[in-house]
Amino acid sequence: GGNVAPVGGSGILHWQSGGASGQVAMIDSLVGMEGTFPSFECGAEVDWYISVESVEGDLVYSPYNAPAEAWQSEAWSGVEVSFEDDFNSDQGWTVVAGAGTGNWQRATPAGSGGGRCDNPSDSDGSGLCYVTGNGTDEDLDDGTTILTSPAMDASEGGTLRYDRWYNNGSNCGGADPLNDIFVVEVSDDGATWVDLETVGPGGSEVNGGWISKAWDVEAIPGLTPSSTFYVRFTASDLNDGSIVEAAVDAVLIDRYYCNDEPCPGDITGDGQVNVDDLLAAVAGFGVDYTVEDILDILAVFNSPC
Repeated sequence: GGNVAPVGGSGILHWQSGGASGQVAMIDSLVGMEGTFPSFECGAEVDWYISVESVEGDLVYSPYNAPAEAWQSEAWSGVEVSFEDDFNSDQGWTVVAGAGTGNWQRATPAGSGGGRCDNPSDSDGSGLCYVTGNGTDEDLDDGTTILTSPAMDASEGGTLRYDRWYNNGSNCGGADPLNDIFVVEVSDDGATWVDLETVGPGGSEVNGGWISKAWDVEAIPGLTPSSTFYVRFTASDLNDGSIVEAAVDAVLIDRYYCNDEPCPGDITGDGQVNVDDLLAAVAGFGVDYTVEDILDILAVFNSPC
């Protein structure tokens, strides 16, 4: 059970990858139990679970039904983010205000008590997002509004991520529900656009709620990864009397990578540069220090990793 106290030192990290498997004893720490995976080939898929003995003599697992099921991860050297926007600052998004009311705006969601089925908050908890029809009794009406990103760097590929909210469902009333669409497009030059997804007019994602999406940039047909990558979101009310509400938040492009060469400054060889490397370098800086000792310290301070 989740509230049963564990026996100290009884935690075991179990892992399996590429036909190999093993166990690692976990250590008790101020934040709970910690375990360190062995080194894997970069990009390898790893299945893992944790077992711990309770003070009542039971063996408890995470996930609870392990080893039949396990957590799944991938091994990477690190992740780099080329673009990130929580909309708490203006990074240069543009709006085509082609609707009569309810055009895109960057704002703290006002909500309407559910009367218009709009989002009551942003998705990532930062406070702001882009919304349509943010007034108390306002939704998108009589036309189309388009939200376009600034140029984003996707020259090395990566994953485009965003959260979206769309409601054109019958749960909000209106004379003509389920008869409009929400369109997401991408471009590698800002001139030619490729359809990424169309939400609606029906389906399971037209009744509101924040939905997270992720797209492999290199796998999008008709698109070449570039440093002038754009995404745009189009919401419309082109038919009779429907209630249309849309929102966008948490736009991100990130890329997991493998270090083919040792990183300068990684004195300890653990794949990252941190205070442990500085301490290791300083440890060799005794009375009989050498030029190599000085270079090690400079490598830590100047490391690009």
